[in-house]
Amino acid sequence: MVIKVDRQALAIRVLEILNGVDGSKDTVFAQQKLLKDVLGLDAVGIRLRKDDDFPFHISSGFSPEFLAIESTICALDPDGNLRLDESGEPILDCVCGAVLKDTLHPDASFTSAGGSFWVNRSSRVATETPPGHMPDRARFTCVHEGYETMAMIPLRSAGEIVGLLQLNDRRPDLLDPDLVLFLEGLANSIGIGVEKERNREALDATYELVRRTRDDHEATLDTLRLGIVRMDEAGNVDFINRAVEAFCDITRETMLGRHYTELCFVNDSLEQFVSRRLAARHEDGAERMRLETGGRGGALYRLDLEVQQDHLIPQDTLLLLYDVTEVTELRRQLEHRETFHELVGQSEPMTTLFRRIQEVATVDFTVLIEGETGTGKELVARAIHAASNRRTGPFVAVNCAGLTETLLTSQLFGHKRGSFTGAVADHKGYFEAAAGGTLFLDEIGEISAGLQATLLRVLEEKRVTRVGDTQDRAVDVRIVAATHHDLAEDARVGRFRTDLLYRLRVARLILPPLCARREDIPLLVGHFLRRVRVATGKEAREVSIPGMRLLLRHSWPGNVRELKAAVEFASLHATGPTVTVEDLPPELRGEDHFNMPTLPSSLVDGQPYLPPTDGKEAILAALKATDGNRSRAARHLGISRATFYRRLTEYGLARK
Repeated sequence: MVIKVDRQALAIRVLEILNGVDGSKDTVFAQQKLLKDVLGLDAVGIRLRKDDDFPFHISSGFSPEFLAIESTICALDPDGNLRLDESGEPILDCVCGAVLKDTLHPDASFTSAGGSFWVNRSSRVATETPPGHMPDRARFTCVHEGYETMAMIPLRSAGEIVGLLQLNDRRPDLLDPDLVLFLEGLANSIGIGVEKERNREALDATYELVRRTRDDHEATLDTLRLGIVRMDEAGNVDFINRAVEAFCDITRETMLGRHYTELCFVNDSLEQFVSRRLAARHEDGAERMRLETGGRGGALYRLDLEVQQDHLIPQDTLLLLYDVTEVTELRRQLEHRETFHELVGQSEPMTTLFRRIQEVATVDFTVLIEGETGTGKELVARAIHAASNRRTGPFVAVNCAGLTETLLTSQLFGHKRGSFTGAVADHKGYFEAAAGGTLFLDEIGEISAGLQATLLRVLEEKRVTRVGDTQDRAVDVRIVAATHHDLAEDARVGRFRTDLLYRLRVARLILPPLCARREDIPLLVGHFLRRVRVATGKEAREVSIPGMRLLLRHSWPGNVRELKAAVEFASLHATGPTVTVEDLPPELRGEDHFNMPTLPSSLVDGQPYLPPTDGKEAILAALKATDGNRSRAARHLGISRATFYRRLTEYGLARK
């Protein structure tokens, strides 16, 4: 009895399964069930290649006993003993191996514990001989299961055998050559479909492994303080880590696919550096560029940028950003412990001022800076800006003295075209120009009463109206004002609005005159000499002892500005590395001034100055002149308290 099937319908159902089922395991199971049901066979199995073996991954109709011993069936000799090779492995020399190895030929015949087989005309499919030709000694074989019809048909994909379709039934003579040839064609389709699914699964597994590896790698990179930017050949960013997000206050999603020059720290110099390093990427040695950037929460970062080739993706480039903020700050503090931004000093008044600047910088209040002319009010304003969260915004300085009310109003608030003679275009005022940053109003005590009223409204409403305009504009700006006036006295006599004074001095800093911090004079002199050397190339590096004593004795009515001018004058006239008395300005070395018998009262409260003959005498003389007050004695000598206490110990005076 030969099996009769609707071959076209069967072929369609095979293709539907291949197109509609995901996964090689589910595909094999569905195909086995389909063939078993349509052909009406007792057992249908598909073996798939695993390394060089073809086990039944899934089967339909075979007994558990058969599946348990099927790997050894073909390794039995005629007496039923296991045949082993020289290495002790079973010898699987059988018709299954011949089919899977594609070594069948039309004249081949096989006799094994499984029975005798003949080869059909395609030379690719083995089927069992007619009934009655099974050896009497067959054991643990298909015959043991009572099968009379068997066929082994290879599954092919891209010309290679990837598996085996095995058909078994207990009835004889079910398969004719034409049906076997048709099934061979279906087996090839099944082989292609199953191999496609297996390749897709392998690809998915590889992709998942790569994804997990990438995620683990990126998670590791995210824990580093090292910033990493990866960009392709065109310079477009395809990865940044969390450190870069903090350095630039961005998210990686906003930067992916965009050109690296859109990163906040990139300027023309850095772009040229990157281009030069890309051109030299195969050369040995790493070169770095120092840069600064404002990051998340207004933090200021100092970074070293290095350009490297991505060794995993050679066409990609890595920008490595090393965070050296803390190291740079520690080095700065070690090398310049006497400086705070551009301010110089170690005296008690200055260290107190530095602390106050840091305090007011953390809040966005209006600040009033008071002090004599030349004490460095603009430097203090710049230090407040540099230490604040607005440091990345503009710093705009305006001198309110010497301008008419109309002109200053136009400069501060802007004007519309045609609002007055000469207004040929719209003009943005200083308030708008300083948006997001700090506006420094120097000599605020010089503005007129009318402008005081306008300024008060702007400070309260945070909106400005340009001259000649009716539309007001919101402004986001911090005001730092400065004056050498006593604004409280000016308000008392009616020269300054009391309400504006209160609005300005929410935070208040009073700068000490230079005569109140004489121990800072040597530091300031050294600072100014260094700047002159850089600017002019002059070699003056120090001041002689008589010259320094003269500088310490001077009253400095012009404060630090006057000292700076004196040092610049002296360094330009000096003929060597040392500034002498003769190099100082004539007003400092005038005979009457030079022979002044006492120091200014701000230094020693009017006590006579006693020139010491040695260090110990100087200490004792200073203590005597100040009634034993060590802080005043240190100021008397023009040295810091720490130095004074150290010398007390050196001279054995610490306990006296």
